[in-house]
Amino acid sequence: MPGRSMDAWPIEQIYELYYGEVLKAVQAGGFDSLAHIDFPKRYLPSKVEPVSLIEQILCELVRKHMALEINSSSFRRGYPELHPSDAICELYLRNGGRYVTIGSDSHRREQIGSNFDLINEKIVKFNFQPVYYKNRRVIEIERSKR
Repeated sequence: MPGRSMDAWPIEQIYELYYGEVLKAVQAGGFDSLAHIDFPKRYLPSKVEPVSLIEQILCELVRKHMALEINSSSFRRGYPELHPSDAICELYLRNGGRYVTIGSDSHRREQIGSNFDLINEKIVKFNFQPVYYKNRRVIEIERSKR
């Protein structure tokens, strides 16, 4: 489809192509945490979550002991939910996912940690374990109980 305007592509196809590339990246590996699994939702006119493809990605994350990032940057851009959506978090949990990293994609000092209270609520809601990685080894972070 080179040369075609994105407006000419069916929205479902755009999401399928995106998630297909994410799956390839996870299969290739070389990283510890997957950020912005549902990134296109910030910029496209509607949100499509191809469950089968997303589930493949999440199963691969679990199989490879990779974490899923929960990120609050979408709020600064006017989107009303964190990355990833609750539906994706539920799939991750259902498929054995437990480890999460957190981020706010801060580009200015005052953005650091923005909306981390909402991230903590999601961690508690899904009983996720926040982690960070050092020398490719997972290190668990003590969770807030609120």
